[in-house]
Amino acid sequence: MGNFHTSFTLIFSTLTLFSSTVTASQDSVGDTLNNEDVVEAYDDDSLDVIVVTGTKSKRKLLDVPVRTEVVSEKEIKTRHDRDLSETMKYVSSVQLTDIHGKDGKNIIMQGLNADQTLVLLDGLPTNLSANEATDITKLSLAGIKQIEIVKGAVSSLYGSNAMAGVVNIITKRPFDSGNGYELTFDAGSYGDANVRDGIVNDGAAKLYAYASDEDWYLKFVGDVRSQGGVDLDKTTYSINEYEGTKYNLSLAGGYRFSNGTVLEIKPSWYMDDIHAPYLGQLKPPHGRQKKDKIEKNERTGINVSVEKQLTDIIFASGYYIYSEQKQTSHQDFISTPKIDQTRTASSDAQKAELKFSIDITDVQLLTLGVVAESDSVEQTNDGLAELKDAKNEKVEFYAQDEIFITDELEVVPGFRYQDDKDFGSKLTPSLNARYSPAKLSDYQVTLRAGIGSGYKTPNLKERFYIFDHSALGYMVLGNRDLKPESSTSYQLGVDFRVNEKTSLALNTFSNKLENLIDTGLDKDKSTNELAIYSYLNVSKAKTEGFEGTLTAKITDNLKAEVSYNHLVATNLDNNPELNGKTLPERAKHTYLLTTSYSVPSLKTEFSVAGKYKSKVFVDERNNIESPGYSTIDFKANTKISDNLKVFIGINNATNVVQDASNNNDLRPSKGRYIYAGFEYKG
Repeated sequence: MGNFHTSFTLIFSTLTLFSSTVTASQDSVGDTLNNEDVVEAYDDDSLDVIVVTGTKSKRKLLDVPVRTEVVSEKEIKTRHDRDLSETMKYVSSVQLTDIHGKDGKNIIMQGLNADQTLVLLDGLPTNLSANEATDITKLSLAGIKQIEIVKGAVSSLYGSNAMAGVVNIITKRPFDSGNGYELTFDAGSYGDANVRDGIVNDGAAKLYAYASDEDWYLKFVGDVRSQGGVDLDKTTYSINEYEGTKYNLSLAGGYRFSNGTVLEIKPSWYMDDIHAPYLGQLKPPHGRQKKDKIEKNERTGINVSVEKQLTDIIFASGYYIYSEQKQTSHQDFISTPKIDQTRTASSDAQKAELKFSIDITDVQLLTLGVVAESDSVEQTNDGLAELKDAKNEKVEFYAQDEIFITDELEVVPGFRYQDDKDFGSKLTPSLNARYSPAKLSDYQVTLRAGIGSGYKTPNLKERFYIFDHSALGYMVLGNRDLKPESSTSYQLGVDFRVNEKTSLALNTFSNKLENLIDTGLDKDKSTNELAIYSYLNVSKAKTEGFEGTLTAKITDNLKAEVSYNHLVATNLDNNPELNGKTLPERAKHTYLLTTSYSVPSLKTEFSVAGKYKSKVFVDERNNIESPGYSTIDFKANTKISDNLKVFIGINNATNVVQDASNNNDLRPSKGRYIYAGFEYKG
């Protein structure tokens, strides 16, 4: 596609000019946070925390026109979160679902699917693969600064994967921070549900190390998480949670040139090696036999980014990402002399973006950008090609204008234009507004409203991929006839402080969707022995609801936060059997409660986190239900010295688990987990 190659050439040509352009100012409006930009989200002045995701410019949380939620480094470390899934389970309006047939978790945000949620790392996509939505258990939290969440398709600054919203993991950018490191280790047990012999079943270690000066930095992140598997029923051969190890390694280097240009290079590598025993179906008369599934996923990538203040009023930034991924799955009956099936999927993707932020006046900031992206995927089964060189390319342009009408009122119109090689072009507008009445400044009242259009073309997985779990009785097939899905998102909320120690955030939302991409049973292709599912378009659907969060500092040592989320996710398909039914795996009611209590004399902080999730429907016709449940987590952290902290924790203390014999029970597959660990800073 000519537009694609032209856009890539334009972006690269402009990036190479950055280093030779004379700079006029060092005060940038860039979308990358430095260490000094962050205020802890639990601090009394947490509304002064600096965020970047909603507008791709540095703004105070209180003043940002696009509603943004923040999870701080302190919260993440207090809860001992090992990966992004453990953080997101305590974010309002977010539900986690298991990836069918695999080890991992996906995000459902405001009732929209994982493929519609864009997950970023320092503003850059974490997953360019055409094969899958982002598995958030693969994302390490080592070296984290904060996590920002924007819900709904109300920002024009992000593309087709952001119909549900954006999750941005912001890491530390240690310019002028000296040298140092942070080492964390923990290990624990599920008791009788352990698969491994001995006391310890799971373990995790992560290292964040950095060296820096005023004009340069180097940082290294290493993360290893070993899981021994969980078996809720020892009388069967199969287990409920896979066993294996996940590795994350990344290196980043940044240099600030004398003319103000900042160049950063970030290579990364991820690998997991997962094993799951289960009973598979051999041809008659052998029946169900012991079978092992072994999966290996490997991803390598490199990010190159540049930013520069070009003139007094123009700030420019850009990046290029290249990623390769290979997934290999072996299915092996124990009773046969060879591996019975080996399926391999390989993909590569690249993406480049160029962005300009222009201070038109003191009360107007214009953001312009261009994006070019391509990806391809191949798949083989026992060495024979099932899918060969499937490709897609697209180019996007966007603009957003932050306009301060008065000191109290800000409006932000924007649009995004997408030109897809296979699906043509689409224009999606958005409009946000923020109103902070001066008369209510003592209460820091902020009203926000947003409306935006979302648009997502089917990815290569949804169109071409073959996901074969025939040994478990089902397959999922791609659908080459899928149509792009679109949405209109409405967001309306208010934040205010009841008093110096109490704040309240209320938000209501509605997302109207057309041609929603989902999976459904293909009755024509299915047999009694094998259920064939395929991707399909739901003609219309709607998700709407309400979320409220109350945060209180009850005493100097006691803090609490309670939130409630109400979600109605309705299928409006033309099929009368489905019209009016609730979309599967969406809980109508979710309650969250977190509290922390510090004991200064003991240098210890205790915290409790509880969650209630109501029942969900498993199938699209609402004939099968999975029961609601509650979980409680306990944590304790003790500071031994300025460098050393020790901690203990109990996840799912009430030991709520699914019925291991019921595949339609979606309650937790992991029971009570008791662990201990330490963090050392040098």
